[in-house]
Amino acid sequence: MKNYDNFFLPVNDLKKAKEFYQGILGLPTKFDFSDKGFLAFKIGEQEPAIILKDISEPYQINTGLAVEFDDPYGNRLGITDYR
Repeated sequence: MKNYDNFFLPVNDLKKAKEFYQGILGLPTKFDFSDKGFLAFKIGEQEPAIILKDISEPYQINTGLAVEFDDPYGNRLGITDYR
């Protein structure tokens, strides 16, 4: 791994999570694909974002194919192919 793009956080209730990150923390929405099970919030002016997600199968996003997996310590990681 040479760089990072986004932080994926699994959530059980996307609507409640959106209320927290947007309403309580005041983060602006980067993109909202709630109908596909994920949405993202901007962090500063750079590319990285917090992406909240309620599914774990490989899935297509606008920039390529993404997949998530758990490391041996229970951390959820996501990678995206931007080709």
